[in-house]
Amino acid sequence: QQLTATGGELADAPIEVQVVAMAEEYESLIAGIGGKKKISSQQAQEVISNGSGKKYESLIVDAFMKAFTPQAKSAGA
Repeated sequence: QQLTATGGELADAPIEVQVVAMAEEYESLIAGIGGKKKISSQQAQEVISNGSGKKYESLIVDAFMKAFTPQAKSAGA
């Protein structure tokens, strides 16, 4: 919030900030926080994926999406 309030872009933020911001966005989407309509995990993943290279660095989005693969789930990710 502070970054965007000062005119900065989230994609220009340090990786740690982007990871936390993406996790918070995902959580708010699936929980319906902040006046947003609650959506499924799959829909939230699509929203996050659409931000790849624009809102978030693609490397971070790729890692996030890999956490939802069947192999990651069976490994306890």
